[in-house]
This record gives sequence, structure tokens and C-alpha cells, in this order.
Amino acid sequence: DQDRRCRLGLWSYCPSFGDNQEWMEKQVINARVESVGTNEAFREAWDERRCVVPSTGFYEWKGGRGSNVPMFFHQSGGIFSMAGIYTLIETSDGLEPAYAVLTRPARPPVSEIHDREPVTLRRTEVEDYLSCELSSDHLKEVEGVELRSRQASVSANNPQNTDRGVTR
Repeated sequence: DQDRRCRLGLWSYCPSFGDNQEWMEKQVINARVESVGTNEAFREAWDERRCVVPSTGFYEWKGGRGSNVPMFFHQSGGIFSMAGIYTLIETSDGLEPAYAVLTRPARPPVSEIHDREPVTLRRTEVEDYLSCELSSDHLKEVEGVELRSRQASVSANNPQNTDRGVTR
């Protein structure tokens, strides 16, 4: 009854102004929750076009240059939701959503290797988020899902890799 739909989107946000190709080349994949409501590029989407991005996990790399080790962060219960915003862009296939994931200051275990993390939502928070009832201040502090980490295969860092089992 809320007209919620699941659609594939492009993970590269493009604001409603400017040149879509230029923004796609910038690869804006994240937006800081602290400024999403005030930044001109994100404000309209924050107010009108929120989305959730289903995920089984995300990677961060630890170690120095040349010795990076991929770490896979995940929830023990499978798929979880990350808060996002989107715009609609014209492509050869018609109007397509182009989205960014909201990030916040990292908490353990992510903070042990990175200063930012995606804003994750518990199932009970998804509807309030999509209905624009959760403020950016709330999302900065929301507990989110409990994340675990494990070392992933170094092939996770290779864009040519198509093996789905690189986290094992």
C-alpha cells in the first residue's frame, strides 16, 4: 500500500542538475549522512527519494599500500539494508535510478580499519527511513545491524575476478 518497488539501479549517484555523464565519471557512490540534508547535490533526493540497498556485506581494506588485506563485513543473518538516496537519470534503457549509500562515522568492528561505514538499518527502521521519518541526526546515531568481519581472498580486490566465492 506504500507503492514500494524493488529495482536495479546504478551505483553512481547523479544529482538532478548538471551533466549526468560527468557525474557518472566521478563515481559518487557514498553520501555523508551528516550533510545529506544540506548539500545541494543530495538535498532533494534526501527529502523525496530515499531507498534501501539490500546487501550481504561490504569490503574494507586493512594494511599499508601494497599489503592491503580485504576484510568482508557482514551480518550473521544474511541480507541487511543500507540507507540510500537516488535520482532518476536518462539512459539508453529509459529512466534508471542512480543511487548512493549513506555513510556515517564508523563503529567497531569497522572503525578498527576505516573511519566511515554504511548506515545500516534494522528491519524495524526501514519503513520509517523510507517514509522520511528518520532524521540525519538519528541515522548518525542509529545502532544498525550487528556486523562481523572475516578476511576475504585477495582476489576480492581484482576487478577482473568473477568468482562469487571470494569471501570464503
